[in-house]
Amino acid sequence: MRLDLTDRSTNSPDISDYIIIPPGYEYSSKDEVHSILDPDTKARLSVFLKRHLDMQRSAEYEYLSPEQIRRFPFIDLPTYKNEIFSRQQDLGIVADFLKNSFSKDKTLLEIGGWNSWLTKHLQSKGIQVISADIFDDEFNGLGSRHFFESPGWLSVQTDIMKPVIYKTQFDAIVFNHCLQFVTRPQELVMEYMKLLKPGGIMLLIGLDFFSNSEDRAKITEAYQKECLEKHGFDLQFYPCKGYFDLKDFELFKSMGFTFKSYTFSMASTLKRLLNGDKSGILYWKQSLV
Repeated sequence: MRLDLTDRSTNSPDISDYIIIPPGYEYSSKDEVHSILDPDTKARLSVFLKRHLDMQRSAEYEYLSPEQIRRFPFIDLPTYKNEIFSRQQDLGIVADFLKNSFSKDKTLLEIGGWNSWLTKHLQSKGIQVISADIFDDEFNGLGSRHFFESPGWLSVQTDIMKPVIYKTQFDAIVFNHCLQFVTRPQELVMEYMKLLKPGGIMLLIGLDFFSNSEDRAKITEAYQKECLEKHGFDLQFYPCKGYFDLKDFELFKSMGFTFKSYTFSMASTLKRLLNGDKSGILYWKQSLV
């Protein structure tokens, strides 16, 4: 039997409208970040998150300041230039898409909230946002909400591979720069499609599809090896290859997704036409029946 969860948030949507606690799952809350995890995942995630933070600190990782987080992605910071470029592109595409097909007071489930850069923009448009992620700290994850004045969204730390905590369907679902880091991404997307209302939309943002999968595999494996050797840390919480290739692109297209490319300089566009790489978002709309 699943138990309804009493609302414990003052500024965010009522959690009991959207979330349930499945049997065997554990609930906790800190600074309006709600954690709903099964014991095994909770234990493994606790170790993973600690090692992830330790790795960043030992590597002297440059964290964004609270002010930069509030302004992101509209900042100028060379070490984050790739993240800034892709998320500015995402924001423009998502804003145009939702403006034409999405009204206020709709509900949206965001998977992979990171530092709330997209969450805050969606919420500012009057959308009821439920942001889910495995990361809960203030610089990499859901804990960033405390940097914002009166954050009006719901933050839930949960296993994004197991969408069993949701008691309702949503008008839209956004996978935010995280899909390449999960196991069997196409199958997972199909599971989340069941959570869309009739006529609902799904957006997969922050996607890079590489034509030379062998080179990308070598780069990914080298970085993974470096993390293991220097930090004793398995970079991927979920078993995955950590990138998308053109086979993945074709699989998503066969599922009915439409591709919207980022806008690049003329030189970069020509280079991509020659090598076949693709970067942008995919979107899909649920039928009304």
